Amino acid sequence: MAEIKQTDMETMFPLIEATIASGGSVKLKISGYSMYPLVVSRRDSVLLVKADSIKVGDVPLYRRPDGSYILHRIVGKKHGDYVTMGDYETKKEYPVSPEQIVAKAAGFYRKEKFIDCKSAFYRFYKFFWTHTLFLRPFLLNCIADIGKNKKRRLKVK
Repeated sequence: MAEIKQTDMETMFPLIEATIASGGSVKLKISGYSMYPLVVSRRDSVLLVKADSIKVGDVPLYRRPDGSYILHRIVGKKHGDYVTMGDYETKKEYPVSPEQIVAKAAGFYRKEKFIDCKSAFYRFYKFFWTHTLFLRPFLLNCIADIGKNKKRRLKVK
């Protein structure tokens, strides 16, 4: 099978939707930094499957009213709708209706190594990230500082 190098979601959506609706899965390259540190933009991918059930901690692919496709974590539920937030963000998005959800993540490819959403590592990560929302600004600053220091160390060598 030929690999598609790059295209927009609007062009691919009918194929993605049909594949997922028929019980298949789709692997998509991540674009954007909202789910960092779990995945890195343009390097890592997500494995999407049908979203038969959604709960807090899951990562659905959903479509905003403006037509953009977003991959964020469910951090709450209110009045039948979902509250979402990217792992590298401090602002919650609400409402996301169940009808907006296209698929959900079954796993992630980090540098081509597969991380199953059912694995112990991922379940710990999900639990930690959804139960420390109040610490998110501090945690994100620490991650940014670590990244800056790593770059400095690399330049010195």
